[in-house]
Amino acid sequence: MTLDAPVEGRHRVNFRSPPNTILFDLDDTILDDRGGLDTVRRTICNEAASQTPGLSSPELFDALVGVQTWFWADPERHRVGRSDLRATTTMLLTTALERIGVVNSGLAENLVAVPRNLWRLPWYAARSTFDTRYNVAEHRYDHYHLHTDSDWGDAEVTLADTGKPVGLLPGFSDLALQRLILTHPVAGYFSMTNQKLGTYRIWHDQMELTVGSVVNARFGLLERLQILTTDEMLQPHSVLVQPAIPFLIGVPPREVRVQSP
Repeated sequence: MTLDAPVEGRHRVNFRSPPNTILFDLDDTILDDRGGLDTVRRTICNEAASQTPGLSSPELFDALVGVQTWFWADPERHRVGRSDLRATTTMLLTTALERIGVVNSGLAENLVAVPRNLWRLPWYAARSTFDTRYNVAEHRYDHYHLHTDSDWGDAEVTLADTGKPVGLLPGFSDLALQRLILTHPVAGYFSMTNQKLGTYRIWHDQMELTVGSVVNARFGLLERLQILTTDEMLQPHSVLVQPAIPFLIGVPPREVRVQSP
């Protein structure tokens, strides 16, 4: 192989014999995966609007573009998101819908059916109502109340939010360790519905938490299993408040092969 002198900044390669292998970088070189991106987005938004009364296709389109632009601009989010594009796409669409105030509660049963029956996740259907007022100027909730109805476990939570950043909490020696243990994305392990051990990972941006306190709290499942008493539920280690943050959940989960000793 010889390399000719550059002409207009380009080299010409001469092969004495054909090469055995040629590697092409397809992304944005031979294959353009962005040329029809807006067309695909508009098709998705039009389809969603046709099935959801009151949903505006142009409004959803603008929200989707904003969410996707924000997500893929960060190198770490980009790296994690590419590892599970199906989960990432679901998260982006859900976040876009939430930004324009659309929550389709009629999908609840279907959303539970796939994780529970196909992936063996121990998920149960529930209907939750959030009654909140967020004070943007003071970076805190003026009112926060959650009510959940579920055959598996009801819940009732009322919180007070100071709006003050979280400092060092009892039991921790430094903020970095505290953040790692309490809020850092991790790999979780759980007992699958077939009694096998399963695992999946979650990821999110670093949280900007404020200090809260419990006004009232009751979790039917914890009480039924005698894990906590009603008095103990009113005395948690800490209450950390995050107004909103997208979560990327790596699904489907995988089964952990446990070797016998």
